[in-house]
Amino acid sequence: MKDRYIDRTLELCYLGYRGNEPTAEIVRLIGECEELISRNAKPRYISKEFAVDACPLDISSERLKGHLTGCGSVILFAATLGAGIDALIRRLSVTDMTRAIICDACAGAYIERYCDEVSEELAEKYSPRYLTWRYAPGYEGFDISEQKKLIEALGAVNKIGLCANESFMLMPQKSITGIIGVSDSKIEKTRRGCAFCNMKDSCAFRKEGSHCGF
Repeated sequence: MKDRYIDRTLELCYLGYRGNEPTAEIVRLIGECEELISRNAKPRYISKEFAVDACPLDISSERLKGHLTGCGSVILFAATLGAGIDALIRRLSVTDMTRAIICDACAGAYIERYCDEVSEELAEKYSPRYLTWRYAPGYEGFDISEQKKLIEALGAVNKIGLCANESFMLMPQKSITGIIGVSDSKIEKTRRGCAFCNMKDSCAFRKEGSHCGF
């Protein structure tokens, strides 16, 4: 049975394929890497709701206030694929860089699809209220240093094994955190763009000066 978090289209997007098809050998390697990610991923998440005026994070920037317009509360959110994925990619980066690159893209797509499912679960849980999309520390107007406060507020270290290093990078690396606004009124959905993508630092499209349409 296919793992529902495997998304070949998104993987190819992260690997920079658009309009041109990968070779049969690359397709074979992608299939092998998908199996590796599926076997090693241990996806988990945690979330907690706070009133806007009781949020433990600094959400005072104009950009964040705009994102949370009309919201009476916020959900702090964190998800991870676990340390096994990081260990897998580290091992491959020493022995087989091609597989390491493909596994990195597969894992990036995997955590995104997992978080999409979690977002659907949260939308159902908080219905009939409406949710914004997740806005992560490091995005415009949301200082990366808020990462540690978010993790502490959720108790993520003990609950899902997620922490941040001294540079505020998430450990394990294939993890996502964010803040989600909760509103009684319907929220207009907007295109997010490269700055809000989990793969922005390694995306082949950005390296070429283009984008995937995210």
